[in-house]
Amino acid sequence: AGGALVMHIGSPFAHAARVARSIAELRSVFARVTAYFVHIPVYGAVWGFALASDSLDAQSIDALQADARLAARRIGLRQFYNGAMHQALFALPEFIRESLRPAM
Repeated sequence: AGGALVMHIGSPFAHAARVARSIAELRSVFARVTAYFVHIPVYGAVWGFALASDSLDAQSIDALQADARLAARRIGLRQFYNGAMHQALFALPEFIRESLRPAM
């Protein structure tokens, strides 16, 4: 209760069906499931993740709130994540939205 699961779900290019199936299966268990995709340099590709929770709505956390949480927790020296990136993570390009449409 009150927790969240973040799960690697694969590449939207190489594993599109698995990505969509993973989202659908998570939605059968959790109240809120949000997919996001980032470029992983070591893989040389865009890779997907799912955030699943019964209570956490990560998309509702705005950039100022995310930055404030990072500051309050004294989390510094980041190379990627900040409040603006938090918001941007959930903006999906159309080709990914289309591949997830049955699961969205």
